[in-house]
Amino acid sequence: MVQIIAHTLVTAGHDVLILKRNQFERGRPNVDASYWDLPGGGALANE
Repeated sequence: MVQIIAHTLVTAGHDVLILKRNQFERGRPNVDASYWDLPGGGALANE
């Protein structure tokens, strides 16, 4: 099984969109909690 994960850099003029990771993700502790990151996520089959 292949799992695809994508991140993107979103810019608007001189602004950049970043996010701060939550302490929990889907009810489980987040591995990289409190770190800043680019928006991203997984892709489902045939997506």
